[in-house]
This record gives sequence, C-alpha cells and structure tokens, in this order.
Amino acid sequence: TPRAATMGDYRGGKRSRREDGSHFRGGGPMMGGSRSDKEMMEMRDAIIHCDGSPEMMRSLSSLLAQDLPAVTEHALKFIMECVQELPVKTPVYATLVGLLNAKVPEFVEEVIRTAIEHLESALKSSQVSDRTRARLLLRFIAILPTVGAIEPAAALEVLDTVVSAALSAADLAEPGWQPRSDFLIYITLAAMPWAGETLSSSTESNANEIFEVLMGSIEDYLGRRVQGPDPAAMVYAAPGAQVDDWLEELWGRVNEVRKAGKEDPGSWSVKSIPPVMAPFAQDFGESRHVPPPLAVPEMGFSGPAEALAAFPVRSRLRILSQQLTEGMWEAGDWGPLERFVAEEYLADTLWAFEPGYRRAAIIPAAEQLGTLPLPADHPERCQFLVAETLFGEMLALPRPAHEAVFYHIVVQDLCKAIPSFPAKMAKVVGEMFRQLGRMDPEARERLADWMAHHLSCFDLTWPWRSWVHVADKPRNHPQRAFCQSVVRRLCRLSYFDRVRDSLPEELKCLLPNKPGLNPDYLHEALNASSGALHDMAAFMKSKTPADKIMAWLNESGKLAQLGAPAAAKVLTVAALQHGQKCITHHNVLLKRYEPALRALTALGG
Repeated sequence: TPRAATMGDYRGGKRSRREDGSHFRGGGPMMGGSRSDKEMMEMRDAIIHCDGSPEMMRSLSSLLAQDLPAVTEHALKFIMECVQELPVKTPVYATLVGLLNAKVPEFVEEVIRTAIEHLESALKSSQVSDRTRARLLLRFIAILPTVGAIEPAAALEVLDTVVSAALSAADLAEPGWQPRSDFLIYITLAAMPWAGETLSSSTESNANEIFEVLMGSIEDYLGRRVQGPDPAAMVYAAPGAQVDDWLEELWGRVNEVRKAGKEDPGSWSVKSIPPVMAPFAQDFGESRHVPPPLAVPEMGFSGPAEALAAFPVRSRLRILSQQLTEGMWEAGDWGPLERFVAEEYLADTLWAFEPGYRRAAIIPAAEQLGTLPLPADHPERCQFLVAETLFGEMLALPRPAHEAVFYHIVVQDLCKAIPSFPAKMAKVVGEMFRQLGRMDPEARERLADWMAHHLSCFDLTWPWRSWVHVADKPRNHPQRAFCQSVVRRLCRLSYFDRVRDSLPEELKCLLPNKPGLNPDYLHEALNASSGALHDMAAFMKSKTPADKIMAWLNESGKLAQLGAPAAAKVLTVAALQHGQKCITHHNVLLKRYEPALRALTALGG
C-alpha cells in the first residue's frame, strides 16, 4: 500500500536526538509489536521531533499527505498531542497544518474542528494542566490565519467568544466571578504575541476593525473588574500606595505594542518567537476553513476564595530593575512582549517537562530551559530573567504549581550547566534578601528551604561575608531570622561542624546547639540500668548480633531485673549513643538490633 511504502521514511526524516517522553502524560498510543504499530510510532516521533527547518517541514508534510486519509485518526491525535504538550513549538505545528492545507485540506478541517472541541473541554476544568492546554489551544487557533488555514475574522470570532464569556460573567457579578473571567481575558491576551501582527493588520473581511473591537471589549472588561493583587498571592507587599495588578500589566504590554503596530506592524515582532512560517509563504494552501462555534462553559463558585483556588493569579516576581531583565523597550532592543513570552516559555516548559525532575527521565527540565529560543543579543539579561522567573514560580502563593524540590533541582542543574548562571541567581537572591522585610512569611520560609538545600549541594559555598551585618540586628529582624532559619536547616542537611566552619565568625551566633543526646536523659538511663548500659555499649562496639544480646539479657538476669520495657529503653539508648556520629550509623544500628527491640516490645505487651 502507499502507506507501507512511505512509512519507513518517517524514521529517516526525524532529526537525531535523544528520546524523551516525560512531557507527554502517559505512554505512546500504541505499544504493540506489529509492523503497523511500529510505523505509527515512527510517525508520532517524526511529528514530535519536527524542528521547523524548511527541509524537515516539507518532507514531513509530504509524507503525511501521502499517507492521509489512511492514517487520519493517528495523525490527528499526534498533532493535537504536540500542540498541547510542546508549548514552545506552537508555530511549528501551525506551519505544518498550513502546509498540509495545500495538499489535504479535508484533514486540516478535522484539525480545526478537533482543536475547538479540545478547547471547549479544557475550558470546563480548573486543573492546572487543563488551564495550560486551554491557553495553548487558543494560541494555536489564533495563529492559523497566519498559515492561511482560517480567515483572520474567524480566529477573532473565537477570541471574541472567550472575551464575551468574561464580560457576561462580569454582568452577572455572581460570587467569585472575577478570577475565572480574568483567566479568560489572560488566555486571549496571551495569544497576541504570536498572532497579533496578522490579526491587527489584515484587511480581509475587515479583520483589523474587528481586532480593534476585540481590544475595546477587553478594555471594557478591565474597567469593570476590581484592580489590585490577591492579598494571599503577594510574595512582596507593594510599596506605598502602588497597585500591582498582573492582568493590567499584561494589558499594558499588549496595548503598547498595539498602538505602535498601527504605524508599523513589525512592532509585534518578538525575538523569542522564531519566524518559522516565513520560508513557506508561497506554500500554504488557499482553502480557508470555518471553525465550528465555540461554547465557553459557565462556572459557579461559592465565593472568591474558591474561585482563586481554582484560577490563581499569574505568578510573577519583579525584584530586579527592568534594565537588568528586559531593557527599557528602546528602538531595536527588546519590546514590551519579550519578557512576557519568555515567562510563558519558562512556566510552560516547567509544566511540560516536570516529570524530568525524577532523575530516571532522560531529558530533565533544566536541559530544556537551556535550549529555549530566548534572544541571543543579551545573554546576561536572559539569565537574570530566567533566575527571577524561576524564583517567582517557586515562591508563588498560596502554593506553587509543582513540588518545591522540583524547582530546587532545576536551579541546581542550571547552575551546573551554565557557568555564568550562579552569579545571576545570587544577584536575585541578594535583592530578595535586601527587601526581605516586605516578603510574605510563607515565601520567606520557602526561600530558606531552597537556600539550605542548594548550599548543601554546592559544598556550603555562599558569600556570607556580605550578610554579616545581620548579627547586629535584633533577634526578630527579618534578615537575621532568615539567616538563622537557613543555618538551622543546613545543620539538618549536613554535619554541624562543616556548617560551622563555612560561616564567618560573626555569624556563628546563628548556629543552633550542637545536636547530640540529652545528657540528663543519658544519666537517667544509666542510673536505671543497673550497669546494663555499659555492657550494651561494649556490645555495640563489638557489633554483637541481636540474638546474642537477647541471650545475654536472659542469662545475666538483666531482663528479669529491669523488665522488658526498661531493657528495650537501655538497648535503644545504647544504639543512639553509639551511632550519634551520623544518621547512617543510627540507621545501621537500629536495623541491626531491630529483632531484639521487637522481641522486647512483644514481651512488654
């Protein structure tokens, strides 16, 4: 068959790189051993690893076109899987759809229908994965006019449906309406860096005028909502009377480019979004499809707390100066959307590759972060931005999107992989430390957890000299309390003596008491043991087995004299005392004498 003749070419067309499935929830769709299954997996791998190069795009689209419609179901599933699970490559898959539209327009019609269905399904849920997929699907649909798959006016109608749902909720003003409506406006604005230029400048069906109406509707919504941050989500208290609103900031960035775009559509250009589509302008098909109507489901909440738990504010950290992280939006430099796109890339990559923090995964998240298409003209600025964004995600309140240890490991891996990154990371930490008085207590403790874990993995190296002034602060001063919290955690993760030696003399006052057994408890146990504690200590030193100790307790009469509970206490104290050098020694001794302890516990009832 034609499919059998061409399917093997997928393997040859796939670019050489390591396999990774960590970002796909679950395994491949077919894991059987038949030739058909293997061919389908080769097709799936070819779609996943498509890198957007002209040669690969043309080859892959030709191969798929030859095999369609025989493989429609599988190809559709694989493309939609990639659109929803590989956030950085949305333009790549939109371009692939555009190329297929010239050869198999009926398949592209199915892609568009399926994308709308998946978007509706994702909008019914408040789970973090579904929220992310809804944003990525709306982005994908908004890009389709750029590749000629749908009319710009049709994409704007989909976007307008989402905005209208937010406005309707604002009109009804039921309890807890705003967080979800904010989310709907957010995912609409979030599509603009990828689609804004086409949607705002196209004159087909008066699309540019419809675009302005859409922007006006968003502005109308922003005027109805309550401005200001969610108090429970503020990592830092805003200084003075300043209002820090995440959605207003995003609108300000998009609106700035929108105004500039009226004079120069190129103002929408974002350096972080590679122009994948440019080489194919003459290759896209002329068939324009009409997306099915989108229905945005309504959601009800008991109040703002429940709504914010389901749709939290977008996490952000603005601790460094704008000059360091994105520049001042000067001509020829980064524009207002550059930082937003970079933050989206980072958050989406952490989400897509989160299983990579489990060391068994082949490609961890940190390696993917190192390959993001961030602008190459300011590498230091990119590193500051990455560090600040990572800490913003890690410290997000009321809870981060992923387990705290995941962020710890990503920062550690970046420090190991990029020699210049530790200095940029330390700069962010230093600035957070300087403004610690405004930091939320929960975020402060979370930062202390990270810092102790990080230092324990990097030979306890930190420029403590720059923080020695905290020794003169009152005990409850935020900076002193933070340093003391870090040191206390370090003593749990490393040897006390090593932690002490890593600190300058001025900060040794922050050390807790050296860990060890309570001398009063030891003295009490010794007095109550009738000399058995000394004997037990000798047994520990000679590594006497548990059964021999039980035999000695019986033969010496100590078990009858002390009773089983007291004998168990003596054995436990002896093991703890002998093994107090480190936790490993404790574990070895307690495991060795576990049978004896179990026997004594059973005897004691």
